[in-house]
Amino acid sequence: MKNKYLVRLIGFALLLSILTACGGNLEPTIENNGEPSTEVSSISGDRWLRMAVSGSPDLDPAAYTSWSRVYCYLNVYDSLVMYDSFGNLTPLLAESWEVSNDGLSYTFKLKQGVKFHDGSELTSSDIAFTWNRLSTLASGFAYLYKNIIDTVDAVDDYTVVFTLVSPYGTFLETLTRMYIVNEDLIMSNLDFQNETFNYGDVYGDFGRTYLLDHDAGSGPYQTVEMSQQNYLIASAFQDYHLGWNENAPNKIQIINNTEPTTIRTMLASRELELSDNWQSPESLDAFDKIDGIEIAPFSMSAQQQLNLNISKPPLDDLYFRRALASLVDYESLAENVFPDSVVATGPSNKNTPGAATNHNNYPYSYNIEKAKEYLALSKYADSLDQYPVEFFTSSAALIQPKLALPLQAAAQQVGITVEITSAPLATQQERNANSDTTPHIETYSFAPYYWDAGTIFETHYSSRNEGNGNNTMWLSKSDWSNVVTPNDIKLTGIEDWDHLIGSVMSITTQTERLAKYAMLENIIMDNVFNIPLASITERVAYQAEYVMWPTAEHYKTTGELASTSVGYQFWFHDFEVYNDKVPQQ
Repeated sequence: MKNKYLVRLIGFALLLSILTACGGNLEPTIENNGEPSTEVSSISGDRWLRMAVSGSPDLDPAAYTSWSRVYCYLNVYDSLVMYDSFGNLTPLLAESWEVSNDGLSYTFKLKQGVKFHDGSELTSSDIAFTWNRLSTLASGFAYLYKNIIDTVDAVDDYTVVFTLVSPYGTFLETLTRMYIVNEDLIMSNLDFQNETFNYGDVYGDFGRTYLLDHDAGSGPYQTVEMSQQNYLIASAFQDYHLGWNENAPNKIQIINNTEPTTIRTMLASRELELSDNWQSPESLDAFDKIDGIEIAPFSMSAQQQLNLNISKPPLDDLYFRRALASLVDYESLAENVFPDSVVATGPSNKNTPGAATNHNNYPYSYNIEKAKEYLALSKYADSLDQYPVEFFTSSAALIQPKLALPLQAAAQQVGITVEITSAPLATQQERNANSDTTPHIETYSFAPYYWDAGTIFETHYSSRNEGNGNNTMWLSKSDWSNVVTPNDIKLTGIEDWDHLIGSVMSITTQTERLAKYAMLENIIMDNVFNIPLASITERVAYQAEYVMWPTAEHYKTTGELASTSVGYQFWFHDFEVYNDKVPQQ
């Protein structure tokens, strides 16, 4: 057995992504830079699956959380458990597991004979090492485990025990984002000269340099070529423990390119099998006219919302926030800006487990007269001209002005001045690090990284995650004296709120926990901590003639959206590619 690890908490992280523009019928030369390679003989022929994404490539599953990176992690690495295309939690590296009666101990039995891409066997020591590394780096998905995991103990080669600080109802679900890395491979490739990443004399850079262009995974695909900022090419791993369908794609490329004209050209020339999911309705309509192309809708439970910095005047006033919520034309946005989507009914997308039954009607609608009534009750009613409201938009996000301009026009009708500003994402991130510099309003799209509505509470509303893109409301800096709560709950400050969230998430019985979600969501809505806009339906153009995509097939056969957590729609292992059905030019 490899070295036994007993590792303490701090966090956990992971991710990955990939991207680029690719040439026609790309046939790369596979060079593994001296790494052991596996000839893919179990599935013969060149069946390419190429997908466009928005984001930079990265092979380190302890670094980032962007969607494009997640698509990569899922295809190159394995986790203990995973979701299928329909949101069902299933074993992956885990063969079985047991939970102690007190909810503090999770004991996993691992599948035997699982191989990493270098041919070595995956054991429980790799699980413990992964946690040690992720908690030390404290980036990426580390926030999912902050103050949750206490220790990880590799008992024997195929038994690993997670001990928690306190019970956590969705712990098993969070493990879908703990991607397991090869301990021996990383420890053999440490850089002790890296000035940016230095984790001490034992771990050096902890493999950060090595993972810039190598993977350390056991997933269905192994890295062939990583072009930084551009693309990832990977080939099917012959010895993958789940085996292969004979028509599965054996070469994949994830390409960082969302430029509509380029995407259209690549689809038409069959150099791209799937578009990204950020295209405008107009672009998707153009793609749909290409022979063999279809548009597939699906749900990642993404939610578009307006984040409000409620620590900053005049948004520190509840009635002012309620007035803003009454100035949003929700129906128009859902119909014209987010096609196939529906008006949000609360803080979480209605497709997310635990959300649909929590709230039936969002308490605010587009109503100018109602907004005036709320403003009359605001402490800023007689001084609106002294408190302009900044609506920040990212200069790279063309959709954001479509949200800001209608609100600006509606606000003008009631005497509120909304000033629209724009800057690069890096500027936005810098400003969001402090409550004083965070704008009054920002627009944000969020999808849960595990398949449960509870993921939003600590991510968006707990003080422990303030200042990131999800959580810019700055509740810790706000006045809680006028917070509206149910009669049996008293919140005097952020400590009470954080404790309330923690008490709900500690409930291990799902039905009981989901019932408590309704209470949290009602507090969020009543106090307008942010303004939910739409539950988003994603749409992707794909080569329907020769690609079998389970998510798209589900919609075509049932008329219902396939819904699952971010990225599992693009687990390429379950796709099929038929070269003999490619439309002729």
